[in-house]
Amino acid sequence: MNTGETTDNRPLASATGEEAGDSAEMEPLRWMHWVRRALPLAFLALVAVLALHELRGLDIHAVRQALQALSLPQLLIVQLIAVTGVFAMTVYDWHAARALDIRLPLPTLMRNAWIANTFNNMIGLSGLAGSGIRMLLLTSERIDAGRAAAYSGLIMASVPVGLAVLCWPLLLAGAPGMNQLPIPAWTVWVALGGFAAYLPVYFFALTKGMFSRVLSGLPPQSGWSLLRLITFSTLDWLLAAAAAWVATELSGAAIPWPQFLSGFVLASALGILSLIPGGLGVFDTALVVLLAPFAGGPEQVVSGVLLYRLCYYLVPWFIGVYVGADKLVLSEHWQRLALARQWRDHRMLALLRLPLNLLASLGVRVLAYLTFGGGVVLLISAAFPTLADRLEVLILHVPLAAIEVSHLLSVATGVLLIALSRGIAEQVRGAYHVTVALLVGGALLSLLKGIDYEEAAILTAVALLLRMQRRRFYRQSYPLLSPRSLAWLTAMLASVVGFAWLGDWVHGEIPLGWKYLSHFEPALEAPRFARGLLVAASVAVAFIGWSFFQRPKAAPAKPDTQELAEVDAVLNQYGGGRFAHLVFLGDKFLRWSPDRKAFVQYAPIRDRLVALGDPCGDPAAYSAAIIAFREYADRHDLTPCFYEVSEAQIPRYHDAGFALFKLGETALVKLADFTITGKRGEALRHSVNRARRGGVSFDLLEQPLPPALNLMPDYGSHAELSIDLMRHHPDAPAGTMDYLFVELLEYARRQGYLYFNLGISPLGGVGKTRYARPSEKLARLAFEFGNRFYNYKGLRSFKEKFHPEWRSTYLAYPILTPLPMLLVDTAALIAGGYRRIFLKAGKR
Repeated sequence: MNTGETTDNRPLASATGEEAGDSAEMEPLRWMHWVRRALPLAFLALVAVLALHELRGLDIHAVRQALQALSLPQLLIVQLIAVTGVFAMTVYDWHAARALDIRLPLPTLMRNAWIANTFNNMIGLSGLAGSGIRMLLLTSERIDAGRAAAYSGLIMASVPVGLAVLCWPLLLAGAPGMNQLPIPAWTVWVALGGFAAYLPVYFFALTKGMFSRVLSGLPPQSGWSLLRLITFSTLDWLLAAAAAWVATELSGAAIPWPQFLSGFVLASALGILSLIPGGLGVFDTALVVLLAPFAGGPEQVVSGVLLYRLCYYLVPWFIGVYVGADKLVLSEHWQRLALARQWRDHRMLALLRLPLNLLASLGVRVLAYLTFGGGVVLLISAAFPTLADRLEVLILHVPLAAIEVSHLLSVATGVLLIALSRGIAEQVRGAYHVTVALLVGGALLSLLKGIDYEEAAILTAVALLLRMQRRRFYRQSYPLLSPRSLAWLTAMLASVVGFAWLGDWVHGEIPLGWKYLSHFEPALEAPRFARGLLVAASVAVAFIGWSFFQRPKAAPAKPDTQELAEVDAVLNQYGGGRFAHLVFLGDKFLRWSPDRKAFVQYAPIRDRLVALGDPCGDPAAYSAAIIAFREYADRHDLTPCFYEVSEAQIPRYHDAGFALFKLGETALVKLADFTITGKRGEALRHSVNRARRGGVSFDLLEQPLPPALNLMPDYGSHAELSIDLMRHHPDAPAGTMDYLFVELLEYARRQGYLYFNLGISPLGGVGKTRYARPSEKLARLAFEFGNRFYNYKGLRSFKEKFHPEWRSTYLAYPILTPLPMLLVDTAALIAGGYRRIFLKAGKR
């Protein structure tokens, strides 16, 4: 984006801290941030190694047969126990509401509890998910943030205490079964000891009011109140263990209750400590390894664990999604702003909660994850042989060709669902329509290819959930090359690779010759999988190609001659800012206010739209132009920002939900007071005289000027004048620049202008006070110590000679947007590319 200014040849500040403004204050401590990222990855790596080592002889066909052998009454028994266990967790919310005098209607309290508990089971993060969701739900019910934080914190602290109670007998008994785990014994002792120690810590801290330092709204709790909570929590964990025990019993693993409970407690402790959502993988692997010796093999235990996950986690979560989809979406930006401001001053939330952007759109993201999961279900199903009894029924009523085509189409549907889930996450209308059609089609294909009514039910349920939230899908496109989009494409390719690996594991080594692929018989499952694998790879490649070349995206047109004539008329009638004339370069796009009396000029880079300066045109239409620009960016899931906005327009950006980062200060010389006489103008006077002695003269060329010359006019008024491109010969006499500016200032004064704009001093005046935002304090360090790369202080010193008035200049950007990379992107746009940023720095 050409700003037209080379008076200071400036780079953009590239602060490298947390987000500015409210978003900076809401970030967790850095060390906790890294722990929460590194610990789950370490646990996942460990679990992957252990699972490959311990379960390498697992018969996956036996696991599938154990699941298929379950009768409907048996499934209903497990589901009833699981639902009872999840519903019983409402007691936490009931007790917390009583303790803090939060009065909610019982149906509302039960609904909120179900949503928070089911999402917490799935997402986990040691209770952080449930805490954040409760905060969101309570603040939406107009409960003040302090009491909502205390309510959520009390429940988060109380849920694990029941597990601590159950750890004590296990610890005192010497942790039986510990030697079954292929991990060092000390890690088990640390896990059990840590949880067991939590019981006295919990009791002491809450009775003494120690949590009040973090949760100002939480008073000290009585001993009897805490004993009730400890009892509730212990029963909650026993109900969860009972659901898992019944699931394994019905799957064929006859494990005595004491041994099962010991394994469940230890596996749960490890799962929670991992910080992996739902303890997924850690809890499951540990439980299978601990209980397999009692069951005569791991297959029945794996079957029971899968059934437990389905009944205790997935089905209740589906209900939670149904009940809470509307409650977990803050569709309006002002809602997110209000919530951010409510949460800002609470230390527990600053340290522990989920990112507000994620939490505020969790309902829609869940639909995206469900869509992704629906595609994965179709691929997993296609990797396994069709059940023999169902295949026998199917071939009696459906032609073989229809079965084969249905199998291939189900694979293609699975890959497309995984690919389109990205569009669902970004609320793209087109992706919604195609996804619903694919889900319904996938359900029908599941029946045609193998009477897989379980899959059909799952896909139909996801389609219904999407249909219920259809009004949420309003966007037209999303950026392809954003980090999130690239991660989603990577996940799609990983799913195809996983499909190939799973099929190879199930069917053995599969040749891909034509003769092998062309075998069409009902019992030949391996060739059917091989054909499906080719379809999966082809569809994935085709989707990537379509994404790059045919996918809908923001495609505005640059202004033509007619639109530029309209711009000229608007500027001459209403005026424009210091950058208004740059619109006639034709290298930027325009976004008009609805009445076409004001416009924003901008240029794209990556997934950003960077506007140059304030809107131009009728000041009464500025706010409408800002909103129109923001809404256009939102329809395409792009990040809008305004580069170099003035102090006078700050309220407009504030009302539109933008945060502000101070870029520096602009030097405005008041022409009525400017002089080079007397002591104040002594330095300039000497420079001017020295330049004149060197033979320098001043000429002002008349209009029309060639494109290379142009003073920057202030359309519609004589408020200020500045310069556009400025060049000087390296052999010019000393004092030439001072002489040029003095002559321009005198010219501007003769023409009746009030101010002369010397341009911005980058980072000048930024982060000077102890109360400045963290990002601006870091920028101050660049100003103080970064002169090796850019002459920040020298440029400001040069402009100080003219005794200007310094006015702050800002970058306006959406609140909660990470600032550092936004600054880098904007700098690259101005410099003409990312490489030029570093090339300029290297030349200095």
